[in-house]
Amino acid sequence: MDIRQITGFGGVERTPERSARTERPKSTSGQADGQSGGRPVDGASISEVSRETAASVDPLTERARREDPERRDKVAIAKKRLESGDLTAKDVYRAVAKTLLESGEF
Repeated sequence: MDIRQITGFGGVERTPERSARTERPKSTSGQADGQSGGRPVDGASISEVSRETAASVDPLTERARREDPERRDKVAIAKKRLESGDLTAKDVYRAVAKTLLESGEF
């Protein structure tokens, strides 16, 4: 797995530019055929489950974004170990899984 190209922290853009670009007046035509003055009308909704999921992921995202003074060093060490193959052993997978389960995040 190549993690060098990861540039974002999630698939949802939550910037003011995104909101301004996507907010348009809503059609109130109420036409059943999905047309409004000859133009198609699109719609979308986000389920409650999806909203809850996003709400639970946001604190994790913020936690990951916080600057830890030792983070750069930890990332550099992990990157070297990953590139050298040290992190592909089954005991490493077990240790990571155990840590994740004990964290209470999952």
